[in-house]
Amino acid sequence: MSNNSLPTQPPYNATFMGVVVGAANHYGLSFVPKDFYCESGFAYALNVAPDLCPSGPYCWNHMHVLENLLLLGLRMTHIPLGYSSDPNNDVADEAARAAKESLLSVEALEHQLVSNSDEMGLELSLPWGPDGDACLSRVEFEDLRKKDPPIFGFYRIDSCDSAPKSVRVLRGLECALRMYEAAADFQTDGYRFGLDGFEVWSDALRSSEFNTHGNWWNAQVWSECRHVASEYFSNWELPKCDETSSLAQQFSEVSSLLSKAGDQELDNDKKRSLVQQAGEIESHIPDLIRSLVEKIRSDQAEN
Repeated sequence: MSNNSLPTQPPYNATFMGVVVGAANHYGLSFVPKDFYCESGFAYALNVAPDLCPSGPYCWNHMHVLENLLLLGLRMTHIPLGYSSDPNNDVADEAARAAKESLLSVEALEHQLVSNSDEMGLELSLPWGPDGDACLSRVEFEDLRKKDPPIFGFYRIDSCDSAPKSVRVLRGLECALRMYEAAADFQTDGYRFGLDGFEVWSDALRSSEFNTHGNWWNAQVWSECRHVASEYFSNWELPKCDETSSLAQQFSEVSSLLSKAGDQELDNDKKRSLVQQAGEIESHIPDLIRSLVEKIRSDQAEN
């Protein structure tokens, strides 16, 4: 059941997760943000372009994350700009209908939750306030019919039944392993996903041609994800074990290193060293997660 107030988007660096948590709050779901980050699998992602373009946090395959969000009570249906459920309608008609029936978010330079709509267009949440240069405040339906529309697509967001905690935890950890061990399932052309991304990031910092804003932004998003993962394992709700304590510590260290690597004033060689250290620490995380998954499965089999 949704509340009667207009949906709002919290100011996360990972704006996709800001949309998720904003939608969850609107629907009155009881989970906390770290559950959405970690049990969807999003917290374990890392995706970079060879030149550290700021598009890295956005341009990867979210399919498995979307599947896991179903277990957390959210159904996010992607609506690309060329799609219409009715041959007599265009994408603007599709967006207007979805905004009336459900929650809607847009894919532009950032993911933004639609806060309100009228006959002419969509009002968008501004997670960082009115001064956020990357965010749109409004999208007119007529602009969606133009050759170069201001957005790339939509997500329709509906509530659904959630799964038990034990199921959600395991699926999130399995998604993490898949991100580390089968990065090709998430990777798109022109980007490197997963542990290899640290090497690409490090190589980019060796060159004077890398995108300095992109280095900062990748550091902001991916350090945030590791920070949330550290909080998740620090507050582990199932029986604690050595793995969860180690995961909390290692994700915290990676988060700190990546955050420092985003410092625009720091020498490039120091940035590169920080990213290399972060990659070395994170390379040990898959074994810890695999061991934790095995323990959870064993406990579930015994019970």
